[in-house]
Amino acid sequence: MRISYVPRLAATAALLVALTGDPAALADDVTSDASRAALGAELDAQLRADLQEFPLYLNEDANGTLYRIALERTKEGRYTSENVPVTDAELKELEAIGHRILITPDGQAPRSVAVAEGEVTSRAASSTCPLPANFNMSGLSNGTAWGAQFALTSSRPPGVSTQWVVFEFYTKNYRGVGVHSPITLFFDQTLHGWGGFIGDNHVSIAGCGSTALFNSQIEGWYQLLGWEPPPPPAVQGNANWRSKTFNGSSSCGNEMYDGWPSANPYYRITMHANTSYWVGYQIERKVNGAWQMLTPWKSLQVTSAPWPWDPPNPPIPSVPPLDNSNEGIQVATIDGAANWIVFVKNLDCGWF
Repeated sequence: MRISYVPRLAATAALLVALTGDPAALADDVTSDASRAALGAELDAQLRADLQEFPLYLNEDANGTLYRIALERTKEGRYTSENVPVTDAELKELEAIGHRILITPDGQAPRSVAVAEGEVTSRAASSTCPLPANFNMSGLSNGTAWGAQFALTSSRPPGVSTQWVVFEFYTKNYRGVGVHSPITLFFDQTLHGWGGFIGDNHVSIAGCGSTALFNSQIEGWYQLLGWEPPPPPAVQGNANWRSKTFNGSSSCGNEMYDGWPSANPYYRITMHANTSYWVGYQIERKVNGAWQMLTPWKSLQVTSAPWPWDPPNPPIPSVPPLDNSNEGIQVATIDGAANWIVFVKNLDCGWF
């Protein structure tokens, strides 16, 4: 049973308009102690309602230990998806914020839990996608990221060549905070598949520029063996350094903005990757109830995309970095800033 949104106070609309820079909103009085208290209480209630609709998923191993999925950089310089035990203090903080926590036992699809809770659409409930349809990913006060989802198989039928994923989303406190969310197809538990990401991209050496505080980009990883010295930040002499390939401005998406508390802007991303080593995506924005194109389809063939090395003339990998044998899929996030949320809705995935 869904929890409906609480009624909004006039002060909420006034504050939201004021934040957008509309001078007319400045005439509304939201400065009194009573107004601020009422507004804070209403926003807190609305956040709790949203967090009921978009649960936070934790995992449980065979011993009954709860864990979260975390993208961890190893000493070899690569990101892997690690199982990090959940502490009692972290659970208390999550519950105090208002998260509704659902548990996914190892070996069981989280979608079955979501269906039992009545939290998915009929379209998503009939899907074979192993990820939940509605969930949130959040940064806790210490900067740890919660809510990442992955599955190592997505029931690839015979004779198909393309894996796809689509979901709708809006965000809270996510723009310009140094955090992004990798979306990985042909996934094998290390960021070694292909896909892209949404989020802050302004500090990446292969990113979209210093003004890319919230956008999208195609991204992937490959391994260079015997390359010494490796480029920073790897350890000198390390032969197993894994690097983002240079994906270039041609894969960069248009600017996005936080949408909470009104779920506006509200976005939808569609991403494909295929066995011919192409990856592509598009992003739409909902305007007055209708989907409009924000970032038209971007695509990149990933067979020989070099990193922008210094000095030039880098080695180009002789083996395409996309492994066709993988069937996994991941929607995750990196650690970093505190107190942000990505609300994910109507996620579906499959093959064609």
